Amino acid sequence: MKTIKVLTLKEFATMEMPSKKYIVDPFLPERGLVEIFSKTGVGKTTFALNLGIAVALGKPFLKWGVPEAQKVLYIDGEMSPPDMKERAIAASQYFGVDVSEIENFNILNRDVNNGLLPDIGELSGQREFDLAIQDAKLIILDNLSTLRFSGKENEADSWSIMQRWLLEMRGKGKTVVILHHAGKDGTSRGSSRRHDALDTVIRLERPHSYQQSEGAKFELHFEKTRS
Repeated sequence: MKTIKVLTLKEFATMEMPSKKYIVDPFLPERGLVEIFSKTGVGKTTFALNLGIAVALGKPFLKWGVPEAQKVLYIDGEMSPPDMKERAIAASQYFGVDVSEIENFNILNRDVNNGLLPDIGELSGQREFDLAIQDAKLIILDNLSTLRFSGKENEADSWSIMQRWLLEMRGKGKTVVILHHAGKDGTSRGSSRRHDALDTVIRLERPHSYQQSEGAKFELHFEKTRS
């Protein structure tokens, strides 16, 4: 039986620990767990794709720095391949590169896998995703409702298996970004327990004066931060 290690405060405070590092400085830490949510159509996928490509290239993202290029896995449970291809090319052009030049960015798309991806809310499904994740440092889940089918969204206990997997990913040095939908009241849909282990929760929202002709334009509201 494995013994749980208990340390005195002095032992813990004097332990040699690596300094805190960021994938995107200062809101996306290494070993970070992040949720980005919004109402439908605001721009979650556009935001997340550009974030992932910035990290894969090691180029600044909006006003924030990306200290170094990292391997990214984008798990897409929603978009059709033609739509995702169009958005990926547009995001690449935003950074001034051809999509063929981005070597650190991988996509796992549902339709390319005959419409079948494992349930990330079940242990067996998580083990299948683990094989795909391998050496990726940043994992983007787009989106939670199309990748997790077990349990009830509003029940706190139904989140336990998923939360344990997220903490396991953090323990392995990985950062996970979850895309999720807002409910009718504008808050993140489902049980609030989902946010307990997260470092950062970001809400995307249209500016008050937004016009459809402006394209992808939104405000970032940081609802939870630990740093």
